[in-house]
Amino acid sequence: MVTRQQARIVLSMTKLPSAVWGLTAANILIASLVLLNLFGLFAALAVLAPEVNDWPLLVLIVIGLVLVASVIIASRRLQSRKTKWAVWAANGLPSLLYGLVVWWFAWQFYAAIHEQIIIPAGFHGDVYVIHDVPAASSSVTGWHRRTVHVDGEGIAVVSDPIAQLSNTVYFDQMTDGSLRKIRFSWYSTIPDTPENRANNRDRGMYFPRTGGGGPTGCTVQFEEFYIGTQAQILADKSPDDIAARLASHPQVCAH
Repeated sequence: MVTRQQARIVLSMTKLPSAVWGLTAANILIASLVLLNLFGLFAALAVLAPEVNDWPLLVLIVIGLVLVASVIIASRRLQSRKTKWAVWAANGLPSLLYGLVVWWFAWQFYAAIHEQIIIPAGFHGDVYVIHDVPAASSSVTGWHRRTVHVDGEGIAVVSDPIAQLSNTVYFDQMTDGSLRKIRFSWYSTIPDTPENRANNRDRGMYFPRTGGGGPTGCTVQFEEFYIGTQAQILADKSPDDIAARLASHPQVCAH
């Protein structure tokens, strides 16, 4: 005679394959979304988009890893060896994809230059960090670390090349020498609204990019961005002339 407890066990075992295949289907769906996010991310990087959000990809990876762990745990209770191998095979490619993405993020963190750019408190306007100037000092302060000091004219000159991969933080240097982190970053157009034009409170970094130019016969490579409040950014419509800005830095074109 079959007891109630035994009946429950048999019922749970008959439902287990369906549950495992359900988890597998969800895992394949998440892996497909990861691929779509990767294509979008690489497309944004290819066109040098000023802002790239990778947090949706990270969320999907976490969900995918949880599903993989759930499938592994549940599949151990499967009675059929063929079913077990089929489940593992179906979840193999998603697992490999998650592993590659995790490795890619880890490599980015390892390879990125951790850079801090220090700006005089109260300065607002375009900032140029001129690179590859042999007569200038190096901004390297440690392994994968750089510190760039911008002068009162919004110019910094360094001997190092532009970092291909960097994690940059911006600081104001107060009169007592202390540093205050610039909290806001705007990577795209700031809406021209009365509220933003009146916002002289939030100070931030606006629209970072790289470029080349300079006086006649002298081409330099530089990073450029704007420092100021939203009100200052919207009010400053005048085009900037890097050649004129470099007139007080003759060492830039000395080579």
